[in-house]
Amino acid sequence: MKILTIIAVVLLLTACNHKTLHVEEKRIVVMPPEGLWNCPNLPSPPDGEYTQAEVADYVLRMYESHQICQASIVAVRAWLEEAKLITKEVED
Repeated sequence: MKILTIIAVVLLLTACNHKTLHVEEKRIVVMPPEGLWNCPNLPSPPDGEYTQAEVADYVLRMYESHQICQASIVAVRAWLEEAKLITKEVED
């Protein structure tokens, strides 16, 4: 009889020890890595009178700056599209 009483008391005590699961939803802004924000400043044009070689060099430096900036923008777009897909998967 004592065993039944002990079992009943144990069952009652374990039934009272229920825990509530608390889920906290948190939204964050995802920012691309700093390396993807690479867009160099435009080079300064040559001063005074300049030769065609100096103009050609200036145009080449501008083109190279544009290529770096364009590649960075494409990388940022791809990174954000991937983050968007991950967010959709988590929400579904």
